[in-house]
Amino acid sequence: MGILSDVFIALPDQITMEVLAHGPMGRLEAVEGKGLFPSSVLELWQIIDPSKESPSRRLELLDIAREQGDHIIYLIPGPVVSAIAFADNDRIREIEVAWLYRGTPPPPDPLDGILKDWFEEFIRLLKRAHRRGLNAYVWLCP
Repeated sequence: MGILSDVFIALPDQITMEVLAHGPMGRLEAVEGKGLFPSSVLELWQIIDPSKESPSRRLELLDIAREQGDHIIYLIPGPVVSAIAFADNDRIREIEVAWLYRGTPPPPDPLDGILKDWFEEFIRLLKRAHRRGLNAYVWLCP
């Protein structure tokens, strides 16, 4: 069995022990994380803002997750959410190609639609977070 992950949006006080233990799906507005790890979010941040050195970037692990141990919730940095919220369609496409496909648009693949659909859901979720003044998080369950 692999690692489960979900991306969700919430206010900090909405993140309960139940959300930590069982995940945000069905409890908060969320999309499946599709294996989204901290390193993936750091890569996205680097693509969005290459002006900062990668080692200076840190993801915030929530205190509630520190207390629990097994499950992890970390904050998607505000600059990432803001950059997505203000990006036009051309910039979103650039981010998609750079992040998901490592800079080279892939040849047509039957599975490409699944990844593209996920990316579009992910982008819509981050834009909603920004509009509503919510934070975006990733929940991991090893």
